[in-house]
Amino acid sequence: MDIQSVDSDQSKIDKLIDIVNKHLKFVPGVSLGIIKENGVYIYTAGNIANASDELINQDTLFSLSSVTKVLTTILVMRLMEKKKVELDHLVYQYLPNFKFRNLEQGGKITVGHLLMHASGLDSIFPCFYKKSDESLKDHVLNTVSKIIQVSEPGNLFNYSSANFNLLGFICEQVTGQAFEDLINQYVAVPLGINKIQFACKELYRDRNVAVGHIYKNRKLEQVPYIEYNPAFHPSTQVFMNIGDLSKIVQLLLNDGFIDGKKYLNPASVALMKTPKVKVFTASGDYFGYGLCIKESGKRQFIHEGNGMGYYSKIFLLPNQKIGIAMLSNSSMYGLSSKITHHIVNSFGADLDETNEHFPNLSYIHKNYIRHQFYNHYYAADATGIIISMYYEEQNLYLDYVDTSRGTAVRKKIVRYDRGRYSIVMGTELKKIAIIKDSKSNLVRNIIIATVCFHPMIELYETEKALNKYCGVYVGQFENSQREERIEICFSENSELVMSTEDNTKYILHTYQEIGFFSSAFGIVEFEERENQIWGVRIKYMQYFRKVKNG
Repeated sequence: MDIQSVDSDQSKIDKLIDIVNKHLKFVPGVSLGIIKENGVYIYTAGNIANASDELINQDTLFSLSSVTKVLTTILVMRLMEKKKVELDHLVYQYLPNFKFRNLEQGGKITVGHLLMHASGLDSIFPCFYKKSDESLKDHVLNTVSKIIQVSEPGNLFNYSSANFNLLGFICEQVTGQAFEDLINQYVAVPLGINKIQFACKELYRDRNVAVGHIYKNRKLEQVPYIEYNPAFHPSTQVFMNIGDLSKIVQLLLNDGFIDGKKYLNPASVALMKTPKVKVFTASGDYFGYGLCIKESGKRQFIHEGNGMGYYSKIFLLPNQKIGIAMLSNSSMYGLSSKITHHIVNSFGADLDETNEHFPNLSYIHKNYIRHQFYNHYYAADATGIIISMYYEEQNLYLDYVDTSRGTAVRKKIVRYDRGRYSIVMGTELKKIAIIKDSKSNLVRNIIIATVCFHPMIELYETEKALNKYCGVYVGQFENSQREERIEICFSENSELVMSTEDNTKYILHTYQEIGFFSSAFGIVEFEERENQIWGVRIKYMQYFRKVKNG
Protein backbone atom coordinates (compact mmCIF):
# COMPACT_ATOMS: atom_id res chain seq x y z
CA MET A 1 0.00 0.00 0.00
CA ASP A 2 1.27 3.45 -0.89
CA ILE A 3 0.54 5.79 2.00
CA GLN A 4 1.61 9.39 2.36
CA SER A 5 1.18 10.92 5.82
CA VAL A 6 -1.80 13.25 5.77
CA ASP A 7 -2.15 13.90 9.46
CA SER A 8 0.03 13.87 12.52
CA ASP A 9 -2.60 11.76 14.27
CA GLN A 10 -1.39 8.22 13.56
CA SER A 11 -4.67 6.74 14.81
CA LYS A 12 -6.47 8.22 11.80
CA ILE A 13 -3.95 6.62 9.45
CA ASP A 14 -4.34 3.29 11.23
CA LYS A 15 -8.12 3.54 10.97
CA LEU A 16 -7.90 4.27 7.26
CA ILE A 17 -5.61 1.27 6.67
CA ASP A 18 -8.05 -0.93 8.58
CA ILE A 19 -10.97 0.28 6.46
CA VAL A 20 -9.12 -0.39 3.21
CA ASN A 21 -7.94 -3.83 4.34
CA LYS A 22 -11.47 -4.85 5.26
CA HIS A 23 -12.61 -3.65 1.84
CA LEU A 24 -10.04 -5.93 0.18
CA LYS A 25 -12.03 -8.96 1.26
CA PHE A 26 -14.48 -8.06 -1.50
CA VAL A 27 -12.27 -6.40 -4.13
CA PRO A 28 -8.86 -7.35 -5.55
CA GLY A 29 -7.63 -3.75 -5.49
CA VAL A 30 -8.59 -0.19 -4.63
CA SER A 31 -7.22 3.32 -5.21
CA LEU A 32 -8.24 6.28 -3.08
CA GLY A 33 -7.58 9.97 -3.46
CA ILE A 34 -8.12 12.30 -0.49
CA ILE A 35 -8.29 15.93 -1.56
CA LYS A 36 -7.80 18.59 1.13
CA GLU A 37 -6.77 22.24 1.09
CA ASN A 38 -3.11 21.37 1.57
CA GLY A 39 -2.87 18.79 -1.20
CA VAL A 40 -3.92 15.51 -2.74
CA TYR A 41 -3.05 12.26 -0.97
CA ILE A 42 -3.09 8.89 -2.72
CA TYR A 43 -3.69 5.48 -1.15
CA THR A 44 -3.52 2.21 -3.07
CA ALA A 45 -3.89 -1.39 -2.00
CA GLY A 46 -4.33 -4.84 -3.51
CA ASN A 47 -3.72 -6.28 -6.96
CA ILE A 48 -4.74 -5.49 -10.54
CA ALA A 49 -6.43 -8.92 -10.67
CA ASN A 50 -7.36 -11.56 -8.14
CA ALA A 51 -4.98 -14.05 -9.74
CA SER A 52 -2.13 -11.58 -10.27
CA ASP A 53 0.84 -10.51 -8.16
CA GLU A 54 0.92 -7.08 -9.88
CA LEU A 55 0.19 -4.46 -7.23
CA ILE A 56 -2.13 -1.50 -7.65
CA ASN A 57 -0.23 1.81 -7.74
CA GLN A 58 -1.17 5.42 -8.36
CA ASP A 59 -0.76 4.98 -12.14
CA THR A 60 -3.05 1.92 -12.40
CA LEU A 61 -5.95 2.52 -14.78
CA PHE A 62 -9.53 1.66 -13.76
CA SER A 63 -12.82 1.96 -15.60
CA LEU A 64 -14.72 5.06 -14.47
CA SER A 65 -18.03 3.63 -15.72
CA SER A 66 -20.64 6.38 -15.25
CA VAL A 67 -18.22 8.86 -13.64
CA THR A 68 -17.30 9.38 -17.32
CA LYS A 69 -20.40 11.61 -17.41
CA VAL A 70 -18.69 14.14 -15.12
CA LEU A 71 -15.92 14.59 -17.71
CA THR A 72 -18.51 15.10 -20.44
CA THR A 73 -20.23 17.70 -18.25
CA ILE A 74 -16.96 19.61 -17.86
CA LEU A 75 -16.50 19.49 -21.64
CA VAL A 76 -19.99 20.94 -22.18
CA MET A 77 -19.24 23.69 -19.66
CA ARG A 78 -16.00 24.56 -21.44
CA LEU A 79 -17.86 24.79 -24.77
CA MET A 80 -20.54 26.92 -23.10
CA GLU A 81 -17.83 29.34 -21.93
CA LYS A 82 -16.65 29.57 -25.54
CA LYS A 83 -20.22 30.36 -26.70
CA LYS A 84 -20.43 27.18 -28.78
CA VAL A 85 -23.38 25.76 -26.85
CA GLU A 86 -26.11 27.19 -24.61
CA LEU A 87 -27.75 25.13 -21.88
CA ASP A 88 -31.25 26.51 -22.49
CA HIS A 89 -31.16 25.85 -26.24
CA LEU A 90 -33.19 23.01 -27.69
CA VAL A 91 -31.47 19.87 -28.91
CA TYR A 92 -33.10 20.44 -32.33
CA GLN A 93 -31.24 23.77 -32.65
CA TYR A 94 -27.94 21.86 -32.76
CA LEU A 95 -29.21 18.72 -34.51
CA PRO A 96 -31.76 19.86 -37.11
CA ASN A 97 -31.74 16.49 -38.88
CA PHE A 98 -32.33 14.49 -35.71
CA LYS A 99 -35.81 13.60 -34.46
CA PHE A 100 -36.92 12.08 -31.17
CA ARG A 101 -39.41 9.23 -31.20
CA ASN A 102 -41.92 11.46 -29.42
CA LEU A 103 -41.85 14.44 -31.77
CA GLU A 104 -43.94 16.73 -29.57
CA GLN A 105 -42.12 16.11 -26.27
CA GLY A 106 -38.73 15.73 -27.93
CA GLY A 107 -39.12 19.21 -29.33
CA LYS A 108 -38.99 20.57 -25.77
CA ILE A 109 -35.72 18.89 -24.69
CA THR A 110 -32.84 21.28 -24.01
CA VAL A 111 -29.13 20.73 -23.46
CA GLY A 112 -29.72 21.45 -19.77
CA HIS A 113 -32.35 18.69 -19.58
CA LEU A 114 -29.77 16.21 -20.86
CA LEU A 115 -27.17 17.30 -18.30
CA MET A 116 -29.56 16.78 -15.38
CA HIS A 117 -31.18 13.57 -16.68
CA ALA A 118 -34.54 15.32 -16.98
CA SER A 119 -35.14 14.81 -20.70
CA GLY A 120 -37.66 12.06 -19.98
CA LEU A 121 -35.72 9.58 -22.15
CA ASP A 122 -35.83 5.97 -21.00
CA SER A 123 -32.69 4.25 -19.71
CA ILE A 124 -30.28 2.46 -22.02
CA PHE A 125 -27.23 0.41 -21.09
CA PRO A 126 -24.10 -0.52 -23.02
CA CYS A 127 -22.98 -4.06 -23.59
CA PHE A 128 -19.55 -3.63 -22.05
CA TYR A 129 -18.05 -6.85 -23.44
CA LYS A 130 -19.23 -6.82 -27.04
CA LYS A 131 -17.09 -4.88 -29.49
CA SER A 132 -18.99 -2.37 -31.58
CA ASP A 133 -17.76 -0.11 -34.36
CA GLU A 134 -21.02 1.85 -34.34
CA SER A 135 -20.12 5.53 -34.36
CA LEU A 136 -21.57 8.02 -31.93
CA LYS A 137 -23.45 9.60 -34.83
CA ASP A 138 -25.03 6.31 -35.96
CA HIS A 139 -25.92 5.46 -32.37
CA VAL A 140 -27.74 8.76 -31.90
CA LEU A 141 -29.55 8.59 -35.25
CA ASN A 142 -30.45 4.90 -35.10
CA THR A 143 -30.89 4.14 -31.39
CA VAL A 144 -31.41 7.31 -29.34
CA SER A 145 -34.00 8.45 -31.89
CA LYS A 146 -36.13 5.37 -31.06
CA ILE A 147 -36.02 5.59 -27.26
CA ILE A 148 -39.38 6.06 -25.57
CA GLN A 149 -40.04 8.98 -23.24
CA VAL A 150 -41.24 8.10 -19.75
CA SER A 151 -42.06 11.68 -18.75
CA GLU A 152 -42.24 15.21 -20.09
CA PRO A 153 -38.92 17.12 -20.29
CA GLY A 154 -37.97 18.93 -17.10
CA ASN A 155 -40.51 17.16 -14.89
CA LEU A 156 -38.68 14.10 -13.60
CA PHE A 157 -35.20 12.72 -13.03
CA ASN A 158 -34.65 9.48 -14.97
CA TYR A 159 -31.02 8.40 -15.22
CA SER A 160 -30.05 7.39 -18.77
CA SER A 161 -26.79 7.15 -20.68
CA ALA A 162 -28.77 8.26 -23.73
CA ASN A 163 -28.67 11.82 -22.38
CA PHE A 164 -24.88 11.95 -22.32
CA ASN A 165 -24.35 10.08 -25.59
CA LEU A 166 -26.57 12.73 -27.16
CA LEU A 167 -24.55 15.48 -25.44
CA GLY A 168 -21.34 14.00 -26.85
CA PHE A 169 -22.79 14.10 -30.36
CA ILE A 170 -23.90 17.72 -29.90
CA CYS A 171 -20.33 18.59 -28.90
CA GLU A 172 -19.09 16.95 -32.10
CA GLN A 173 -21.58 18.86 -34.22
CA VAL A 174 -20.85 22.34 -32.81
CA THR A 175 -17.06 21.92 -33.10
CA GLY A 176 -16.60 19.64 -36.11
CA GLN A 177 -14.25 17.46 -33.99
CA ALA A 178 -14.49 13.90 -32.71
CA PHE A 179 -15.62 13.50 -29.10
CA GLU A 180 -12.39 11.70 -28.16
CA ASP A 181 -10.31 14.65 -29.42
CA LEU A 182 -12.56 17.14 -27.63
CA ILE A 183 -12.34 15.44 -24.23
CA ASN A 184 -8.56 15.43 -24.46
CA GLN A 185 -8.31 19.00 -25.77
CA TYR A 186 -10.72 20.63 -23.31
CA VAL A 187 -10.37 18.40 -20.22
CA ALA A 188 -7.23 16.24 -20.22
CA VAL A 189 -4.55 18.57 -21.62
CA PRO A 190 -5.50 21.69 -19.60
CA LEU A 191 -5.53 19.68 -16.35
CA GLY A 192 -2.20 18.02 -17.01
CA ILE A 193 -3.74 14.60 -17.62
CA ASN A 194 -1.49 12.81 -20.09
CA LYS A 195 -4.35 11.26 -22.04
CA ILE A 196 -7.83 10.05 -21.28
CA GLN A 197 -8.02 6.40 -22.30
CA PHE A 198 -11.14 4.84 -23.79
CA ALA A 199 -12.05 1.22 -23.22
CA CYS A 200 -10.88 -1.42 -25.67
CA LYS A 201 -9.58 -4.94 -25.31
CA GLU A 202 -6.10 -3.86 -26.42
CA LEU A 203 -5.88 -1.50 -23.42
CA TYR A 204 -5.46 -4.51 -21.14
CA ARG A 205 -2.12 -5.35 -22.76
CA ASP A 206 -0.72 -2.73 -20.40
CA ARG A 207 0.17 -4.63 -17.24
CA ASN A 208 -0.96 -1.67 -15.15
CA VAL A 209 -4.66 -1.84 -16.02
CA ALA A 210 -6.97 -3.19 -13.31
CA VAL A 211 -9.19 -6.08 -14.41
CA GLY A 212 -12.86 -6.08 -13.38
CA HIS A 213 -14.35 -8.66 -11.02
CA ILE A 214 -17.69 -9.65 -9.55
CA TYR A 215 -18.21 -11.15 -6.11
CA LYS A 216 -20.19 -14.33 -6.77
CA ASN A 217 -20.81 -17.39 -4.62
CA ARG A 218 -18.56 -15.92 -1.93
CA LYS A 219 -15.59 -15.60 -4.23
CA LEU A 220 -14.17 -13.10 -6.70
CA GLU A 221 -14.58 -13.93 -10.39
CA GLN A 222 -12.87 -12.04 -13.20
CA VAL A 223 -15.16 -10.63 -15.88
CA PRO A 224 -14.31 -10.31 -19.59
CA TYR A 225 -12.38 -7.25 -20.76
CA ILE A 226 -14.42 -4.16 -21.62
CA GLU A 227 -14.55 -3.83 -25.39
CA TYR A 228 -14.41 -0.86 -27.76
CA ASN A 229 -17.77 0.93 -28.08
CA PRO A 230 -17.47 4.56 -29.29
CA ALA A 231 -21.23 5.06 -29.12
CA PHE A 232 -20.95 5.12 -25.31
CA HIS A 233 -17.68 7.07 -25.00
CA PRO A 234 -19.46 10.15 -23.55
CA SER A 235 -21.26 8.16 -20.83
CA THR A 236 -19.38 5.07 -19.63
CA GLN A 237 -16.17 4.18 -21.43
CA VAL A 238 -13.29 6.18 -19.90
CA PHE A 239 -10.34 4.60 -18.05
CA MET A 240 -8.30 6.77 -15.67
CA ASN A 241 -5.86 6.49 -12.77
CA ILE A 242 -6.54 7.81 -9.27
CA GLY A 243 -4.18 10.77 -9.55
CA ASP A 244 -5.93 12.10 -12.65
CA LEU A 245 -9.41 11.51 -11.21
CA SER A 246 -8.31 13.40 -8.09
CA LYS A 247 -7.55 16.40 -10.33
CA ILE A 248 -11.18 16.35 -11.50
CA VAL A 249 -12.34 16.35 -7.87
CA GLN A 250 -9.88 19.13 -7.01
CA LEU A 251 -11.20 21.22 -9.92
CA LEU A 252 -14.81 20.92 -8.73
CA LEU A 253 -13.98 21.29 -5.05
CA ASN A 254 -12.04 24.53 -5.65
CA ASP A 255 -14.62 26.13 -7.96
CA GLY A 256 -12.63 25.65 -11.15
CA PHE A 257 -9.14 26.30 -9.73
CA ILE A 258 -6.18 23.97 -9.17
CA ASP A 259 -3.12 25.34 -7.33
CA GLY A 260 -4.38 28.87 -7.85
CA LYS A 261 -4.81 28.53 -11.62
CA LYS A 262 -8.26 28.81 -13.19
CA TYR A 263 -9.30 26.01 -15.55
CA LEU A 264 -13.07 26.46 -15.41
CA ASN A 265 -15.09 29.57 -14.57
CA PRO A 266 -16.46 29.51 -11.00
CA ALA A 267 -19.88 30.35 -12.45
CA SER A 268 -19.78 27.14 -14.52
CA VAL A 269 -18.93 25.03 -11.46
CA ALA A 270 -21.70 26.79 -9.54
CA LEU A 271 -24.17 25.76 -12.25
CA MET A 272 -23.09 22.13 -11.90
CA LYS A 273 -23.69 22.33 -8.14
CA THR A 274 -27.09 24.05 -8.34
CA PRO A 275 -30.07 21.75 -7.58
CA LYS A 276 -32.21 21.41 -10.69
CA VAL A 277 -34.47 18.37 -10.39
CA LYS A 278 -35.64 16.06 -7.60
CA VAL A 279 -34.17 12.55 -7.65
CA PHE A 280 -35.46 9.26 -6.25
CA THR A 281 -32.43 7.69 -4.59
CA ALA A 282 -30.95 7.77 -1.11
CA SER A 283 -27.66 8.92 -2.68
CA GLY A 284 -29.06 12.37 -3.22
CA ASP A 285 -31.97 14.73 -3.09
CA TYR A 286 -31.42 16.66 -6.32
CA PHE A 287 -29.44 16.48 -9.53
CA GLY A 288 -27.63 19.48 -10.94
CA TYR A 289 -25.65 19.53 -14.16
CA GLY A 290 -23.71 16.26 -14.05
CA LEU A 291 -23.67 15.96 -10.23
CA CYS A 292 -25.97 14.45 -7.64
CA ILE A 293 -26.63 16.75 -4.69
CA LYS A 294 -27.51 15.60 -1.19
CA GLU A 295 -29.03 18.39 0.90
CA SER A 296 -29.89 16.56 4.14
CA GLY A 297 -27.24 17.28 6.76
CA LYS A 298 -24.06 18.74 5.26
CA ARG A 299 -24.32 19.47 1.53
CA GLN A 300 -22.53 16.84 -0.56
CA PHE A 301 -21.90 16.43 -4.29
CA ILE A 302 -21.64 12.89 -5.60
CA HIS A 303 -21.33 10.83 -8.74
CA GLU A 304 -20.93 7.08 -8.85
CA GLY A 305 -20.08 4.54 -11.51
CA ASN A 306 -20.99 0.89 -11.21
CA GLY A 307 -20.07 -0.93 -14.39
CA MET A 308 -19.87 -4.69 -14.47
CA GLY A 309 -16.69 -5.50 -12.57
CA TYR A 310 -15.76 -1.95 -11.46
CA TYR A 311 -16.92 0.69 -9.00
CA SER A 312 -15.97 4.38 -8.99
CA LYS A 313 -17.06 7.40 -7.00
CA ILE A 314 -16.31 11.06 -6.49
CA PHE A 315 -17.50 12.75 -3.32
CA LEU A 316 -17.24 16.46 -2.46
CA LEU A 317 -17.84 18.28 0.83
CA PRO A 318 -17.13 21.91 -0.14
CA ASN A 319 -17.86 23.44 3.28
CA GLN A 320 -15.25 21.16 4.84
CA LYS A 321 -12.92 21.46 1.83
CA ILE A 322 -12.67 17.68 1.54
CA GLY A 323 -13.02 15.60 -1.60
CA ILE A 324 -12.66 11.88 -2.26
CA ALA A 325 -11.98 9.91 -5.41
CA MET A 326 -12.34 6.14 -5.31
CA LEU A 327 -11.64 3.40 -7.87
CA SER A 328 -11.94 -0.35 -7.36
CA ASN A 329 -11.93 -3.39 -9.62
CA SER A 330 -15.01 -5.04 -8.20
CA SER A 331 -18.62 -3.93 -8.42
CA MET A 332 -19.44 -4.43 -4.73
CA TYR A 333 -21.65 -1.35 -4.85
CA GLY A 334 -23.03 -1.14 -1.30
CA LEU A 335 -19.74 -1.70 0.52
CA SER A 336 -17.75 0.48 -1.88
CA SER A 337 -20.22 3.32 -1.47
CA LYS A 338 -20.07 3.25 2.33
CA ILE A 339 -16.28 3.31 2.49
CA THR A 340 -16.19 6.96 1.42
CA HIS A 341 -18.34 7.89 4.43
CA HIS A 342 -15.83 6.17 6.73
CA ILE A 343 -12.94 8.04 5.12
CA VAL A 344 -14.64 11.43 5.44
CA ASN A 345 -15.34 10.76 9.11
CA SER A 346 -11.71 9.67 9.60
CA PHE A 347 -10.55 13.11 8.53
CA GLY A 348 -12.82 15.07 10.80
CA ALA A 349 -15.82 15.97 8.65
CA ASP A 350 -18.27 14.06 10.88
CA LEU A 351 -20.66 13.13 8.11
CA ASP A 352 -23.63 12.11 10.19
CA GLU A 353 -26.36 9.89 8.80
CA THR A 354 -29.75 11.62 8.63
CA ASN A 355 -32.78 9.54 9.58
CA GLU A 356 -35.89 10.95 7.94
CA HIS A 357 -39.29 10.34 9.45
CA PHE A 358 -42.10 9.24 7.16
CA PRO A 359 -45.74 9.43 8.29
CA ASN A 360 -48.07 6.46 7.84
CA LEU A 361 -49.76 5.98 4.49
CA SER A 362 -53.17 7.57 4.33
CA TYR A 363 -56.14 5.45 3.32
CA ILE A 364 -56.27 4.42 -0.33
CA HIS A 365 -59.16 2.28 -1.50
CA LYS A 366 -58.21 -1.04 -3.13
CA ASN A 367 -60.30 -0.24 -6.20
CA TYR A 368 -58.05 2.74 -6.81
CA ILE A 369 -54.99 0.50 -6.79
CA ARG A 370 -56.66 -2.09 -9.00
CA HIS A 371 -57.63 0.42 -11.63
CA GLN A 372 -54.49 2.55 -11.54
CA PHE A 373 -51.72 -0.05 -11.75
CA TYR A 374 -50.97 -2.80 -14.24
CA ASN A 375 -50.52 -6.29 -12.74
CA HIS A 376 -46.72 -6.44 -13.11
CA TYR A 377 -43.82 -4.23 -14.15
CA TYR A 378 -40.38 -5.32 -15.38
CA ALA A 379 -37.02 -3.60 -14.89
CA ALA A 380 -35.62 -1.78 -17.92
CA ASP A 381 -32.02 -2.43 -16.88
CA ALA A 382 -32.04 -6.15 -17.74
CA THR A 383 -31.60 -7.29 -14.14
CA GLY A 384 -34.57 -9.67 -14.18
CA ILE A 385 -36.54 -7.76 -11.51
CA ILE A 386 -40.35 -7.82 -11.59
CA ILE A 387 -42.47 -5.74 -9.25
CA SER A 388 -46.16 -5.43 -8.49
CA MET A 389 -48.03 -2.99 -6.28
CA TYR A 390 -51.22 -3.79 -4.40
CA TYR A 391 -53.41 -2.68 -1.53
CA GLU A 392 -53.97 -4.75 1.63
CA GLU A 393 -55.31 -3.82 5.08
CA GLN A 394 -55.30 -0.12 4.28
CA ASN A 395 -51.62 -0.18 3.30
CA LEU A 396 -49.81 -0.13 -0.02
CA TYR A 397 -47.27 -2.92 -0.62
CA LEU A 398 -44.71 -3.77 -3.25
CA ASP A 399 -43.64 -7.29 -4.23
CA TYR A 400 -40.05 -7.26 -5.48
CA VAL A 401 -39.11 -10.47 -7.33
CA ASP A 402 -35.57 -11.20 -8.51
CA THR A 403 -36.10 -13.89 -11.14
CA SER A 404 -32.36 -14.38 -11.67
CA ARG A 405 -31.84 -15.37 -8.03
CA GLY A 406 -35.23 -16.88 -7.32
CA THR A 407 -35.86 -14.51 -4.40
CA ALA A 408 -38.83 -12.35 -3.49
CA VAL A 409 -39.45 -9.75 -0.80
CA ARG A 410 -42.56 -7.86 0.21
CA LYS A 411 -42.16 -4.25 1.31
CA LYS A 412 -44.60 -1.81 2.80
CA ILE A 413 -44.63 1.48 0.94
CA VAL A 414 -44.79 4.70 2.93
CA ARG A 415 -45.96 8.01 1.62
CA TYR A 416 -44.44 11.39 2.43
CA ASP A 417 -44.23 14.94 1.11
CA ARG A 418 -47.41 15.42 -0.95
CA GLY A 419 -47.87 11.92 -2.24
CA ARG A 420 -44.28 10.86 -2.86
CA TYR A 421 -43.50 7.26 -1.98
CA SER A 422 -40.56 5.35 -0.52
CA ILE A 423 -39.47 1.85 0.55
CA VAL A 424 -36.46 0.53 2.45
CA MET A 425 -34.46 -2.15 0.63
CA GLY A 426 -31.73 -3.64 2.81
CA THR A 427 -30.32 -0.64 4.66
CA GLU A 428 -30.98 1.86 1.89
CA LEU A 429 -33.93 4.17 1.48
CA LYS A 430 -35.23 4.08 -2.09
CA LYS A 431 -37.62 6.74 -3.28
CA ILE A 432 -40.36 5.87 -5.75
CA ALA A 433 -41.74 7.93 -8.62
CA ILE A 434 -45.11 7.02 -10.10
CA ILE A 435 -45.76 8.21 -13.65
CA LYS A 436 -49.29 8.20 -15.02
CA ASP A 437 -50.49 8.11 -18.59
CA SER A 438 -52.44 11.33 -19.11
CA LYS A 439 -54.97 9.62 -21.41
CA SER A 440 -55.69 6.32 -19.62
CA ASN A 441 -54.87 7.58 -16.09
CA LEU A 442 -53.01 4.28 -15.53
CA VAL A 443 -49.59 4.19 -13.91
CA ARG A 444 -47.40 3.94 -16.97
CA ASN A 445 -44.01 3.66 -15.27
CA ILE A 446 -42.64 3.17 -11.78
CA ILE A 447 -39.14 4.40 -10.94
CA ILE A 448 -37.42 2.95 -7.87
CA ALA A 449 -34.15 4.76 -7.16
CA THR A 450 -32.68 5.01 -10.69
CA VAL A 451 -34.38 1.95 -12.26
CA CYS A 452 -37.39 2.47 -14.49
CA PHE A 453 -40.03 -0.29 -14.58
CA HIS A 454 -42.36 -0.84 -17.54
CA PRO A 455 -45.75 -2.61 -17.62
CA MET A 456 -45.45 -6.32 -18.41
CA ILE A 457 -48.21 -5.87 -20.97
CA GLU A 458 -45.62 -4.39 -23.32
CA LEU A 459 -43.94 -7.79 -23.53
CA TYR A 460 -47.06 -9.56 -24.77
CA GLU A 461 -46.80 -7.83 -28.12
CA THR A 462 -43.35 -9.26 -28.79
CA GLU A 463 -44.06 -12.90 -27.89
CA LYS A 464 -44.81 -14.02 -31.44
CA ALA A 465 -41.60 -12.52 -32.82
CA LEU A 466 -39.52 -14.17 -30.08
CA ASN A 467 -41.08 -17.63 -30.27
CA LYS A 468 -38.31 -18.93 -32.56
CA TYR A 469 -35.79 -18.74 -29.69
CA CYS A 470 -37.78 -21.13 -27.50
CA GLY A 471 -36.50 -24.68 -27.10
CA VAL A 472 -34.00 -26.94 -25.37
CA TYR A 473 -30.26 -26.38 -25.75
CA VAL A 474 -27.34 -28.60 -24.74
CA GLY A 475 -23.80 -27.47 -23.92
CA GLN A 476 -21.22 -26.97 -21.21
CA PHE A 477 -20.99 -24.17 -18.67
CA GLU A 478 -17.72 -22.68 -17.57
CA ASN A 479 -15.94 -24.88 -15.00
CA SER A 480 -18.42 -27.69 -15.62
CA GLN A 481 -17.22 -31.22 -16.38
CA ARG A 482 -20.43 -32.47 -17.97
CA GLU A 483 -22.97 -31.56 -20.61
CA GLU A 484 -25.96 -29.64 -19.30
CA ARG A 485 -29.37 -28.62 -20.62
CA ILE A 486 -30.97 -25.19 -20.61
CA GLU A 487 -34.51 -24.39 -21.67
CA ILE A 488 -35.73 -21.13 -23.14
CA CYS A 489 -39.46 -20.50 -23.03
CA PHE A 490 -42.09 -17.94 -22.12
CA SER A 491 -43.18 -17.44 -18.53
CA GLU A 492 -46.79 -17.00 -17.52
CA ASN A 493 -46.18 -13.26 -17.79
CA SER A 494 -44.88 -13.63 -21.36
CA GLU A 495 -41.25 -12.87 -20.55
CA LEU A 496 -38.65 -14.82 -22.50
CA VAL A 497 -36.87 -16.82 -19.78
CA MET A 498 -33.77 -19.03 -19.73
CA SER A 499 -33.90 -21.87 -17.16
CA THR A 500 -30.89 -23.93 -16.05
CA GLU A 501 -30.94 -27.48 -14.67
CA ASP A 502 -31.01 -26.22 -11.08
CA ASN A 503 -34.18 -24.29 -12.01
CA THR A 504 -32.54 -20.88 -11.84
CA LYS A 505 -34.39 -18.54 -14.19
CA TYR A 506 -33.07 -15.51 -16.06
CA ILE A 507 -35.24 -13.06 -17.99
CA LEU A 508 -33.83 -12.28 -21.45
CA HIS A 509 -34.18 -8.65 -22.49
CA THR A 510 -33.75 -7.71 -26.15
CA TYR A 511 -30.73 -5.62 -27.00
CA GLN A 512 -30.17 -3.33 -30.00
CA GLU A 513 -29.42 -6.25 -32.33
CA ILE A 514 -31.69 -9.06 -33.53
CA GLY A 515 -30.95 -12.28 -31.66
CA PHE A 516 -28.96 -10.49 -28.98
CA PHE A 517 -30.18 -10.32 -25.37
CA SER A 518 -28.97 -9.14 -21.98
CA SER A 519 -29.74 -10.86 -18.68
CA ALA A 520 -28.62 -10.99 -15.07
CA PHE A 521 -26.61 -14.11 -16.00
CA GLY A 522 -24.79 -12.31 -18.81
CA ILE A 523 -25.03 -11.57 -22.52
CA VAL A 524 -27.00 -14.13 -24.57
CA GLU A 525 -26.53 -14.30 -28.35
CA PHE A 526 -28.40 -16.69 -30.66
CA GLU A 527 -26.91 -18.21 -33.79
CA GLU A 528 -29.30 -18.11 -36.74
CA ARG A 529 -28.72 -19.81 -40.09
CA GLU A 530 -31.17 -20.32 -42.93
CA ASN A 531 -33.91 -18.65 -40.85
CA GLN A 532 -33.50 -21.22 -38.07
CA ILE A 533 -31.95 -20.99 -34.62
CA TRP A 534 -29.02 -23.42 -34.37
CA GLY A 535 -27.60 -22.50 -30.97
CA VAL A 536 -26.95 -19.91 -28.33
CA ARG A 537 -23.76 -18.42 -26.92
CA ILE A 538 -23.81 -17.29 -23.28
CA LYS A 539 -21.34 -14.68 -22.01
CA TYR A 540 -19.48 -15.02 -25.31
CA MET A 541 -17.63 -18.16 -24.21
CA GLN A 542 -20.20 -20.91 -23.54
CA TYR A 543 -21.96 -22.42 -26.58
CA PHE A 544 -25.16 -24.50 -26.41
CA ARG A 545 -26.59 -26.21 -29.50
CA LYS A 546 -30.34 -26.39 -30.01
CA VAL A 547 -31.73 -29.94 -29.76
CA LYS A 548 -35.47 -29.28 -29.54
CA ASN A 549 -37.80 -26.50 -30.65
CA GLY A 550 -40.11 -24.88 -28.14
